[in-house]
Amino acid sequence: HTHTHREERMDDSTLTTTTATAHTTADPDPFSAALEKSVGDNGLSGVVTSDANGLCVGATGDMSFDAAAGHVVSVMSGVEKLADAPSEDIKISIQTTRRNITIFCKDGYTFGVASKN
Repeated sequence: HTHTHREERMDDSTLTTTTATAHTTADPDPFSAALEKSVGDNGLSGVVTSDANGLCVGATGDMSFDAAAGHVVSVMSGVEKLADAPSEDIKISIQTTRRNITIFCKDGYTFGVASKN
């Protein structure tokens, strides 16, 4: 990414223009970096994390599609009602022909973790 900063000053009827250009590499935030590392190190294909309101806190791999965070919170909410148990006590496993998805809550966050079959 390129960032340009332009500054103009008037000093005793002279106009001084300074232009600075900086090239930066966008580093992922620490949370996203940890998710990426988790996927690579553990053979997972994706992770999504959402807060208590269902807002995405971080996502990577197969779980980085639009609305993934909302879906995992919605599934957890439905199972909470069926199981009549708090979300911290529930671990949901979904198996398909393409992948396995595990949904669980920890420290107020809901996680959706995908792995290939």
